[in-house]
Amino acid sequence: MPSGKTHDRITFLAALPAGLGCHAYLGAWEPAVAVAGGVLFGGLMFGPDLDVKSVQYYRWGPLRWIWWPYQRMFRHRSPWTHGLAWGLVVRLLYLTLVTGAMAAIAFALVHTYVMPLSFSVDAHALFVAPDQLTARLLIAGLVGTWLGGALHTWADVVVSALKRRLGGRRRGR
Repeated sequence: MPSGKTHDRITFLAALPAGLGCHAYLGAWEPAVAVAGGVLFGGLMFGPDLDVKSVQYYRWGPLRWIWWPYQRMFRHRSPWTHGLAWGLVVRLLYLTLVTGAMAAIAFALVHTYVMPLSFSVDAHALFVAPDQLTARLLIAGLVGTWLGGALHTWADVVVSALKRRLGGRRRGR
């Protein structure tokens, strides 16, 4: 498998062409920047190797502990973490559940012990449809994030296949 530095190089090398390709296809810079940023985020922070103590894991700094249960749930290189179809979906669902639970606990603690509130929430305000640009940027960012993780998986597959193929041959002499 490629080292963390090799994965990082692939990510950095892919971000600009991905953004330029998006710009060429859509003719707009905003989604192109979202795609490039998504590739960087997906490859450097949110990639498949969050299932082990990796460079990506340690980049979360003091928040890296949130990935500990994820590492216990999935074995390394499982289809649920490294899969092209499910890897990003599983990571997004996991992070959403963890951050949602943390926010709910913090909200409950603050409003129970610090400043009890009485309030009402307008349910319609919670479900405002995003405008077209916001939706386009969100989709572009997700595509870029998927691509950043997919590049990681593809690099693992290619390098593993090369090692298997070349591993039986003697070198040197």
